[in-house]
Amino acid sequence: MKKYLPILALGFLFTFHAQEKDLDSIAQQLTEKITRSKEGQKLKWMDSLTNYSFHQGFLANDSLFSQTVEWALKLDSIDLAARQLTNQLNFLNIYEGKPHESLERFQEHEGLVDQIKDPQTKGQLLLNFADACYYTHQYQKSIDYYNIVEEIAQSNHLEQLVALAKLYRGESYSFNGNFVESSKDYQEAIRLFKKANDSNNLLAAQSSLATLYAQNGFFSEAKSIRDEAIIIAEKMHNVEHLVPIYFNNATDARKEGKLQEWIENLLLADHYLDLSERTGYAKPVVLSTLVEAYATIKDQPKAEAAFEKLQNYYTDEGLPFDEISFINAQKYLARSQNKLQSALTLGLQHLKKLKEGENFEEIMNAEKFLSEVYDLLHQPQQAYPHYKSYATIRDSVMDVQKINALSFYQTLYETEKRDAKIAVQENEIALLDAQNKIKKQWLWFGGLGLAFLFGAILLARSRNQAQRDKQLQERFSQELIQSQEEQQTRVSRELHDSVGQKLMLLTKKTKSLGNPDMEQLATNTLEELRSISRGLHPSIIEKLGVTAAIDNLIQEIDANTELFFTVELENIDPYLGRESGLHLYRIVQELLNNMVKHSQTKSASITLSLTKPNILLIVEENNAGFNLSKAANQSNSLGMKTLRERTKIIGGQLTFEPLEKNMVTKLTIPISNALQS
Repeated sequence: MKKYLPILALGFLFTFHAQEKDLDSIAQQLTEKITRSKEGQKLKWMDSLTNYSFHQGFLANDSLFSQTVEWALKLDSIDLAARQLTNQLNFLNIYEGKPHESLERFQEHEGLVDQIKDPQTKGQLLLNFADACYYTHQYQKSIDYYNIVEEIAQSNHLEQLVALAKLYRGESYSFNGNFVESSKDYQEAIRLFKKANDSNNLLAAQSSLATLYAQNGFFSEAKSIRDEAIIIAEKMHNVEHLVPIYFNNATDARKEGKLQEWIENLLLADHYLDLSERTGYAKPVVLSTLVEAYATIKDQPKAEAAFEKLQNYYTDEGLPFDEISFINAQKYLARSQNKLQSALTLGLQHLKKLKEGENFEEIMNAEKFLSEVYDLLHQPQQAYPHYKSYATIRDSVMDVQKINALSFYQTLYETEKRDAKIAVQENEIALLDAQNKIKKQWLWFGGLGLAFLFGAILLARSRNQAQRDKQLQERFSQELIQSQEEQQTRVSRELHDSVGQKLMLLTKKTKSLGNPDMEQLATNTLEELRSISRGLHPSIIEKLGVTAAIDNLIQEIDANTELFFTVELENIDPYLGRESGLHLYRIVQELLNNMVKHSQTKSASITLSLTKPNILLIVEENNAGFNLSKAANQSNSLGMKTLRERTKIIGGQLTFEPLEKNMVTKLTIPISNALQS
């Protein structure tokens, strides 16, 4: 191997002589020392130059690191070679954005790892290799190597390295879908960074945890963490951290429909960007979002002012044009100015650009924008595909099981922390007061025990009586509904079999008389009678089944109103008993009647599906203008009571969930209950 040393040195010097005009004075001095030195002294100056170039950033290059690593290996300086290989991986991962090349460099020198003596050096090298796996989306492999780094760090009491391994592993767990482990790692990293007074990494860990919570819908927890981060960043005068904190707060406020908070946080992000020396890509994104926010609340002057500021930014700063942010601002401004055709063109262009990347939430918002513009242009056929794409992305953004798991962990963590605090406080009180208060405690405990016993007996009796009264009331209501259905069925059949037959004969008679007016009157009367009979008892259920009956009901309302329905009905007839099917039909009928009478919606989606072990009905009203959830809790109307009683009869669960301006009604029926009734 020694025969390659002169060639390696010659190549190294040639590289730096060629770049000498571009190097600053310190780099030039180090390069000259390298030229005049040999063996170990040369390696010393090469190491210095590589370190200096790495920290300067703009002076570093891949070949510089490679030659330093190779020279160190030739001279058996293993730890120095490992440190420079670590810098090389970091440079390729972060500064160059070439993690695949970083993987290649590590694999070329993978045998070096076992020869490294210093645990800190070994841990840092493996940490940067794990980072490369993370950046190339090999999340499980990155987790495996972060585990190795953590094991090395803990064995050698390197707490800072432990904290970094946990922080970065938390990112991998998040992208791998394991939100519980991600949350654990972030919280432990935060604890370690606080202990070490490492404010910069503490802010990074808090930001990551807040983002994880926000992604899973825990907006209040995310805001609480960011509020703590804001205090730390302000004490440090760290405006670079304040910008993303406020922008992420704005993003969460938008998701929650808090439009004023959305704008306030965007203005704060813009303010700290003005104080920062590095605005870069963030400035057009913030200004574009400000245009969108002002346009959303229909504040035309401020929307136009923000757009003008965005235009001037490119002119004044002379920076590369951020086309996606600019188009986004243009389309919202055009819609607020009622230039709908222009807004449509820009919206389609914006969506096409977004689909070149992987930001699904932005794609979702772009699909929703196009659906709304098509609706304003009175083109529902074109609006529907975009609304469907929006709904599909929205529903698939988060896995409910993972949300529940994270919620469980968060609750468990907070409960354990609270219980531990209470236990410590109780122990301290007991130690201080034990000698003086033991007799008094026995008296108090005895008295309280008796009072609690009598109180518990009275409470149990009261609750049992209230439960019995409630059960009697529910049974009465259910029997009343059942009686009504039976009575309506009987009346319907009598109308059909008796009065209906006679009216049919009368219709035939009038036709034979040749009197058009009498014939029309008889025909209309017969049709009204049939309509009343169908309303009293929908015989279509017995003929075609519940699913077809519900579809027929929706189509009838669709034909006789201005409502636009999106319908997805799965055949659930085999999983419903006779009574359950009738009750489900009546529930859908009542919900649609409420929609027609009270809601201001122009479009709605109805989904009936089999998601074993349940049957699921979802009715979503767009721009409802009527808070059904509030009405359900406050109203004493017979309709709402009947809805709830019918739901109880079939053992289901009915919920009303407001979503921005929309209203979602969900009915869940266990199949086991549906088949029995």
